[in-house]
Amino acid sequence: MQDWIQSMTFSMELRGFAKSTQKTYLAHMMRFYSFCGKPPASVGYDEVRAFLHHAISTRKLSIGNLLPVS
Repeated sequence: MQDWIQSMTFSMELRGFAKSTQKTYLAHMMRFYSFCGKPPASVGYDEVRAFLHHAISTRKLSIGNLLPVS
């Protein structure tokens, strides 16, 4: 298992996230990793924007599903 996955899993366990939530978050991060081809910690602003655009245009996700709640 890659270090960032272990770290993310550990953090979610400490915060008491349900196993189903952990699974969902890790699946999203794996999609992000697959798109960028490198660990999330080494991804920059432009790559995040490209991934979000890809999610909206190709996967047809709505902006509301991608942006944090304020």
